Amino acid sequence: MQSTQAFFEVIVNVRIQEYLLWTGQLYNLLSTALHLLLCSLITLLFLYTTTYTFFLFSLYRKQLLFILIFLFYLVIPPDVTLQIIILFYLSLIVELAFFIICFRLKQLFIT
Repeated sequence: MQSTQAFFEVIVNVRIQEYLLWTGQLYNLLSTALHLLLCSLITLLFLYTTTYTFFLFSLYRKQLLFILIFLFYLVIPPDVTLQIIILFYLSLIVELAFFIICFRLKQLFIT
């Protein structure tokens, strides 16, 4: 009886370790995907023309904000306060980027 109980305890411990390993791998995968997405957005801002970036941001601003919020909610821990703060800063960053692009476009057309 003792050997079967010890065997089941080992199985439970192995499953817990596999779950923790899977959670860590998923966290790394999602953070890498988020990093690549942010790098591509930064590349889009710096390498493409201002008018092209403006039209992309104006057409897909809400979709971009939704995708970024969704990815951040997958990556960050489920703390409500932290999620609200990240939601605020993320929307602020997207709106600030849109404002900067509009400002650059206005300067481009003035000169």
